[in-house]
Formats: sequence, C-alpha cells, structure tokens
Amino acid sequence: SVSLMRGPTGEAIGFRGVGRDITERMHAEQAFRQSEEKYRTILEAMDEGFFENDLKGNFTSVNDAACRMAGYAREELIGMNYREILSHEMARHVYDIFHRVYETGKSELLVDYEIVRKDGSVRALQSNVILMRDSSGRPSVFCNLTRDVTEKRKVEEALRKSEERYRTMLETMNEGLFENDLQGNYTFVNDAACRMTGYERDELLNMNYRDHTTPELAQYLYEVFHRIYETGNPELLLDYEVIIKDGSIRTHQSNAALIRDPSGKPIGFRNLVRDVTERKKAEEALKKSEERYRMIAENVHDTIWTMDLSTRYTYVSPSVSRIMGFTPDELLNMPVREYLTPASYELVEKMLAEELAREENVEPVDPFRSRTMELEVFRRGGGTVWVEVMATFNRDEKGAIIEILGVTRDITERRRAEEERVKLEEQLFLAQKMESVGRLAGGVAHDFNNMLNVIIGYADLIKLRLPHGDPLIKDVVEIERAAGRSRDLTRQLLAFSRKQIIAPKPIDLNGCIANIQKPLVRLIGEDIDLRFYPGEHLWKIKFDPSQVEQILFNLAVNARDAMPEGGKLTIETDNIHLNEAYCREHLGFTPGQYVLLGVSDDGVGMDRETIQHAFEPFFTTKEIGKGTGLGLATVYGIVKQNGGFINVYSEPGRGTTFKIYIPRSLAEGEPLEEIKEVPVVSGTGRVLLVEDDDMVRTMITEMLEALGYRVRATGNPLEALALCGNDDANFDLVITDVVMPGMSGKDLRDKIKAIRPGIKVLFMSGYTSNVIVHRGVLEEGVHFVQKPFSMGEFAAKVRELIGK
Repeated sequence: SVSLMRGPTGEAIGFRGVGRDITERMHAEQAFRQSEEKYRTILEAMDEGFFENDLKGNFTSVNDAACRMAGYAREELIGMNYREILSHEMARHVYDIFHRVYETGKSELLVDYEIVRKDGSVRALQSNVILMRDSSGRPSVFCNLTRDVTEKRKVEEALRKSEERYRTMLETMNEGLFENDLQGNYTFVNDAACRMTGYERDELLNMNYRDHTTPELAQYLYEVFHRIYETGNPELLLDYEVIIKDGSIRTHQSNAALIRDPSGKPIGFRNLVRDVTERKKAEEALKKSEERYRMIAENVHDTIWTMDLSTRYTYVSPSVSRIMGFTPDELLNMPVREYLTPASYELVEKMLAEELAREENVEPVDPFRSRTMELEVFRRGGGTVWVEVMATFNRDEKGAIIEILGVTRDITERRRAEEERVKLEEQLFLAQKMESVGRLAGGVAHDFNNMLNVIIGYADLIKLRLPHGDPLIKDVVEIERAAGRSRDLTRQLLAFSRKQIIAPKPIDLNGCIANIQKPLVRLIGEDIDLRFYPGEHLWKIKFDPSQVEQILFNLAVNARDAMPEGGKLTIETDNIHLNEAYCREHLGFTPGQYVLLGVSDDGVGMDRETIQHAFEPFFTTKEIGKGTGLGLATVYGIVKQNGGFINVYSEPGRGTTFKIYIPRSLAEGEPLEEIKEVPVVSGTGRVLLVEDDDMVRTMITEMLEALGYRVRATGNPLEALALCGNDDANFDLVITDVVMPGMSGKDLRDKIKAIRPGIKVLFMSGYTSNVIVHRGVLEEGVHFVQKPFSMGEFAAKVRELIGK
C-alpha cells in the first residue's frame, strides 16, 4: 500500500509504503478457482438438474440439465422464484419441504412433484433438497439435485394398468390358466380353471396334474412337458381327455409353455386351456351334415354358395367355374365388387340394405326369407354373363341376418334371346308404324290434292269473272297463295309415303352435290361453314336429281336450325359394302354395295327419345310456327322410295350425323365388282372395351373373344380409368367409342395415357371420320375404325395395333 509524503509547507518530499506477503493467499485463491471450474464442469456434464435457491426461493445458479428440464434459458431462470414454475398447490408442498430442511438442517427427498415448463407442458421431477451454510455456519442457499421422472411415471402407470388388465383378463377369461412347477404341482390357477375341473382353488393348489388324468394321458403330458423343458419351445396339445371332480370326462385343448425365473432358469410350466367338449360334439355332427350337403352341392348344375354380411363367399360349389370361369378358391378371396358390373353391384347393395333394415322392424321376420334377382357378372378372361340369383337370408331368433345362402343359375342365353326379341319387336313396331303413317299420309295428301285442285281452279274462274281492278281480286290471290303453300306440304307428304312421281336415272352423286353447293350456302347462311368431302371413284346411283336436292335442302335446314349460333355443316360421300353382320343388327337393311351420303352438323344434337320419333310426319322440336315436322319425314320417304336406308347418330351437345345408304346402280355393260372379304385374323392379348351401348358392347365383346382376345368390357369411362389404374391390370389395347355420356373418347384416352403412357388406343364411332377429325374430337393420325365394320376389318386393325 503506497502513500505520498509532504513537508511542513505541503511540498512533496517522498513516498511511504507498507508491504505484505500474499503468496499463500494467491495460491489458495487459484486452487479455489480450479475447484470451482472442476465443480462447474461436473455440474454441466451431469444428466441430473442442479437448482440453487436463496432463502427466499429465487434461483441463484442452475446447470444445463436444469434449463432443459424447465424449458428456460439460464439467464431466464436466474432470478426467478421456484413458485413461478409450480402450481399453487405444488408450491405450497415445496415450501413445506424447504421449511423443514431449514429447521432441521437435514436433507429431504422431494418425490414426484410437477413443474410447468415454459411451453406449458408438465414434467414430473424428483429432488434431493440440501441446505448449504456460509463460512460462519449460517444458512445461505438450498441446493436441489433433480431427476426428471416423467417417463418413469408413465412406464409405471402403464405397468399398473397392464397388471390390472392382466388380472381382470385372468379372472374373466373363459380359458383356464394352470401353472405347474417342474414336478407337475399346481402353483397358480384362475377362476376358469376351477370351473373347468370342478375343484376349488385351494384344492387344485394342493394337487398334481396326474391326479385327474388317466395313466396314458399322464404319460403323454409328461413327454410333452419334457420336450418343452429340453427345447424351450411351446407346444399345442389337441383334444385330450381329462377326468373332472364329478367323475365325468371332458375334452380339453391347451397351449403349454416353459416358465423361467429372471436369470433364465426353468422353474415350471404354464398351460392356457380351453374346454372343447361341446365344440367337439358339434364338429362331429357338422361333419356328417357337411358331407351330405357337399355331396348334393357338388353334383348339381347350378352353383350353390354361402356368403357373410361383408358379401364375401364362405363357400362356393365347383360348378361356378363353368359359369364364371373362376375357381371356388379364387372367388373366396375376391370382393363382390370385382366380379359384378357397377349396376349389378348397386342392386346387391340396395337389396342387402333393405334386408338389414328389416331388423329394425318390430313385426316378425321370416328367418328364411329369400329374394330373386338377375345380375350381370364379369367372366374370367373377359366378357360378362347374366345369372339369376336366389338368395335366402338366414336369421337368428332375434331377426338379425347371420348368413346368406344362395343358388346361382346361368341365364345368359335366355337373356340374350329376350333382348333380341325385344329389339326385333321394337324395330318391327317402328317399321309398321312408319308404314301405317306413310299410307295414311299418302291417302290424306292424295285427297287433299284433289280438294286443292278444286280450290285453285275456282279461284282462277273467279279472277276471270271479276272486272279488272275489282278489289276482290286481291283476296282471291291470297287464297291462291295459301293453296300453293298447302300443295307444297302435300308434295312432302307424298314423298314420305313414297307416292311421289319421280324420274330416276343414273347420276354421279358428287356432281349433283357440287351443282347445288351455292344454293345450299345461301340457304344456311354465312355463319355456317359448309364443307364437302367427295369420295374417290364414287359409284353411280339411280336417283331423281330433284330428290337429291330435296334431301340435301331438308337436311341443311334441319342442321341450320340446330346451330342457331353458327357452326359447321359437313357433306361427304363414299363407297361402302354392308355385310350380313351389320344388317342383322338393323332390321330392314339388305347386304350389298351402296353409295353413302353423310350429312353432319355440330349443333345441339338429339337424345334417344327424340331420335325414335325424328322421321315421323309432323313431329318437331321447334317452336309453333317455325316448322312443319315434315323435313326429315320427306327425307325418309325419298330414301325408302329409292330402296335405300337411313341411320342417324346423335347425342345432346355432340351434333348429329345422318347416314343415307343408296343402292349402287350398274350402268349398262358395267360388271358387278366382286367384294373381297377381308380375311379374319386371330390374335392374343388383353383388351379393355369401352362402349356405352349395351348391345354394341356385347356384340364387339363376342367378336373379340372369338378372335382369341381376353376382354374386359364396360360402359362407364370412369370405371375404365379405375381398371387402368389397377396395378394388376395389364391391358395391351383400349378400344373406346368416341362419343359417350360424361366423358369423350379423347378425354378418356388422355387420362389413360397419363396413367399408362405406352398403351395403344383404338377409337370407333358411328360418326364419319371427316366429321370427327374436323370437329377436333380426335387429332389426325389417331387409330380409328368407323361403324359399321366387318369382322375382318376389325380383326386386322386390332391385330395391327397389338402387334405394334
């Protein structure tokens, strides 16, 4: 310590200093710092949390583990009070502990108290609380060495619940639990074990398993226990007989296993035993019953089956292979949705829901109630078959369904015959109706023409008899004009009834159409784009040129009215051969060579109901005063009068195509060309067919199957997408109609390509190819086949695509 010395007058004269030797003190301080560093290193490395509080409870020091436990940073915890991380009740409890430690000076264990972490979560801790004193011996701080016991508490709680469940299970289970020592003496049994043997617990615990077994069974059990002891592997003991307390014999079945102590030493055996006496009797009775039932089921022509409430087969007789192509084992693991068409599956779901709803009815339900329905099912390898199913619902005494028993009969041929009969009846009815209406229209037109002739004649006479300039002449002219319009209507009726006077001659249809293109453009207006695609080397037809004009003008007017906002009108011609297969599907058509006249628009289209009446006289969908309903009727009459046929393809919003087939005319000396049938080529592969018309879908399916292909057919584009998305489905070719309700063929193709990029797609349509490509429904260059097609043409196209 140094200070300044001054003289009498205050001037500095020197320094005064006092020195002390502090070597030992410096050594002590250095040792203390090293000790504190070692102490701090230990604190920070330990997993236990270290909390130091002053006597008011404020944290003065914490280690990293303490921060992790509390969820606070060190600078946040220092200065906080322990009460801030405890609930009110827990803070009171901790205060009492601190107070006792302060009073007694003895450490205490603070067990399983809960703190609230910074994030709001709760952790369970356990601490040793120690009172620290300063150098003078006065209490200074509390030190808490803390362990997080949250997970331990969870484990202990789970163990407690597990033990409760185990104890409850043991006492309520139907199986008997027997534990034996290595000599075979019972060491533990549950209540079920007592019930099964008829002995009380105390009686069993003083018995050996040999006490209630025959010598033969005792030897068998000894051998089983010996193997378990030697190998350590559990064994299943099946259907052995034991003698219970009342002397009767029961059949048991058990699982026996070795019991080991914590060190792994074998100390006994544990047996989980089930009394199967009644089941054994039932099995014997059931075995005899099943033998009789199986003998019947496997020798009948129809398929007999049983099904659970999840609509999965529990038994199917072998005859199912003949009907569906699947083996019984395959069907047992197959959901009903996979082998029923969507419509049939909905029918089954509805029927089952109705039957299940009967369980809520308070009225008695027939326990053997049955339902009969016709369903369409997929056959293995492609195609569908129709079956008649009679299902009986077996119910328990409360009316709840417990099983479905059924008989399935193949009715495919009967169904097809009925469909063919209905189709032929409809076509015959339509032909008869058109014929009757035609005769009526012709008779009316003939008589009306006579009356119009009288009206027009008398109008001419009146004009002659009236003086020039008479005002009545104007009225007579209006009468003549009205009679003239009526005469035009009768001409249309005569055309429909095929009584129009015509002068047919061999003509070139392409040239005839070319000559009236300009009048047609003026008729339909500038907002409609007219396009003509003439067929090359077109055959001649024998036709009245004026009737060609009538046909085109009527169809053009019809198309114009269907396109109020404008659009495209397409006319095309081609040579075509109608084969027998196509004519069988279209009543009244005759096989032969024809010239095709196709007229298409991209207007509003027609639904099926409208198409059925389209050619009837006076039928119109136009407003009153905007149409006579004779345009298409006239076209129909002209085509029929000339020995031709007419078809219409249309769907709402997809436009309309009229196809007129006019017989080819052979000019004098021109030989009839021999039609060379395209050879039918077979093939192999899997084909997905998408066609919304049921009859067309069935016909094409049979055609493909006859060619050797495996076919999966559907009328629903969404179902086709789902089938392509199935990893198990491996189709080589998709054949789809272009125009379908809900989704076009192009959209379906695009979605399928996104799932399976390399798959080939073949489009088919009753619309002509020019119209389809022109409309943008398909791009140019896609694979397309136009309906109707022969089997040879179709087979060649399919073979070509699958080959690629």
